[in-house]
Amino acid sequence: MTFKKLTTFSLFVCISAQSFGQQKTLIDSTFQYLSDKYDQLRLKDSILARNYINFYILKANKEKDTVHQINGYQWLSHSTKKDSIYIDFLDHLVLQTKNKVSKLFPAYAYLRKGRFLYANRKFAGALIEYLKVIEITNKIKNDKIRYIAFHRIASLKSKAKEYNISNKLYLEIYKYHYEKKYTLLEDKANYYSVLIDISTNFQRQEKYDSAYFYIDLAKKYVVNSKLNDYIGYTFYKQGTVEFELKEFNKALISLNQSTHNLISDENYSILLSTYGYIAKSHYHLNNKKSTLNYSFLIDSLSNEKKIIHFTQRFALTRIIDFYKKKGNLKGQLKYVNKLMHIDSILNSRGRKLDKTFYEEYDKPKLLAEREEIIKKLKSKSNTTIYSLLGVSGIVLFLFGFQYRKRKQLKLRFEKIVKNKGKLETGNKTQEPKEDLSIPKEVIEKVLEGLEGFEKNTAFTSSDLSLLSLASYLETNANYLSKIINRYKGSGFSTYINSLRVNHVIHLLDTDSRIRKYSIKGIAEEMGYKNAESFSKAFYKKTGLKPSYYIKELGKLEV
Repeated sequence: MTFKKLTTFSLFVCISAQSFGQQKTLIDSTFQYLSDKYDQLRLKDSILARNYINFYILKANKEKDTVHQINGYQWLSHSTKKDSIYIDFLDHLVLQTKNKVSKLFPAYAYLRKGRFLYANRKFAGALIEYLKVIEITNKIKNDKIRYIAFHRIASLKSKAKEYNISNKLYLEIYKYHYEKKYTLLEDKANYYSVLIDISTNFQRQEKYDSAYFYIDLAKKYVVNSKLNDYIGYTFYKQGTVEFELKEFNKALISLNQSTHNLISDENYSILLSTYGYIAKSHYHLNNKKSTLNYSFLIDSLSNEKKIIHFTQRFALTRIIDFYKKKGNLKGQLKYVNKLMHIDSILNSRGRKLDKTFYEEYDKPKLLAEREEIIKKLKSKSNTTIYSLLGVSGIVLFLFGFQYRKRKQLKLRFEKIVKNKGKLETGNKTQEPKEDLSIPKEVIEKVLEGLEGFEKNTAFTSSDLSLLSLASYLETNANYLSKIINRYKGSGFSTYINSLRVNHVIHLLDTDSRIRKYSIKGIAEEMGYKNAESFSKAFYKKTGLKPSYYIKELGKLEV
């Protein structure tokens, strides 16, 4: 949405608000009143709710209150399901303020854009926005916004399992907030969020004592700061840690204490997660009836709110078992099909398969179970269902196999690109585990020679052999072989192939002309006798064919 379109859209908002019957009353209302009315109506009457957003924006425009403008456009974007409304407004603010930097802008606009991208799981884009915030706030000394950005970056690093970075960032953030006497609700909520996220960070590292410590701090802070709306989330986090510690009875108490607040807050995603932990706790305690009740509750809530949630995997497996034991084939088939559908959607989101699902209801077993159900239904003269589902099962299996294969290749490629072509080569210098019976000065001389050999890319010579390299380094082949095995962590051939593959990846990434070579031409440049040897070495090291890698690199430039 261009600036002109955005201006036109703002005018439309104003006209819409002015045409609403309560104009004079609402334009003089507080922002809090208008936002509360929007919250009350957004799930019941979206058209009426949107009118309150329009008045909110109209009031913000009239008072030239940029922060409230941002809030208004965010809600309007959500209400209309048009992300561009919100993003374009933030981009417009950046353009307006980047040449006249203030304490708040453009840093706050970058922060809100980062939060939007983060919430929509566009983590790479979110990180870019947060780094812009850090760069600006380092100059203008806005600690509040800077530490919010640090908090988001720490969360991203924790999700990526980069715990060395996330631990240091969270420690710095905690020190910043510690003992500050906040009065604003927003500041209190930020600090509470820090405590909960530090706990989550330790929970991911399986450091449950530390996780519990910060949950306890969060609980005390909620009480002392009168953040009553947050107590449910605190009990939820406490219950998840108790579950990980296999203290299932304690987990049930904490989780059940969380549900009232979560229902009031209409946070159905966390509520489903809570029900999932409750169901699994009952399962581990062998409370079969309660496990099944919560499984049906998860299925019912997911259907009602039209949410696809990872807890459905566990719930649906329990329901399938229930119908199986009752001998209800139609019920069993219904939920097997539903589970396969849910699984395909969750996989497309890039989630890892739940361990229980893999162990008990992985795809082959589900297909086999469904076929068995269909056979039994066929014996009851239900031939039509058998035929349709049999074919769909085969198609689904083949599609799933190809999908997983393509996804694996894509993930391998992205990992190489992310690391800028630096693969694990097995040629990092290591200390020997035993005496090689080679004079120390000889070892040092050979290692120094190998360093120059690698730096000068002499490994691309087509005439290279163990003997020729030994001669070049003025040593014997036996010594050289032992030193490479011990200090480079691999045999001679693997060592050379690793160097060549790393080098060709670097060339392909940095020089688009190389990508226009044939595979045979690239192979010869790297010192291989033929294309087949090069392709085998490349695949062994990367899990990808060179042609695939080159093709994917080309897509990045489009």
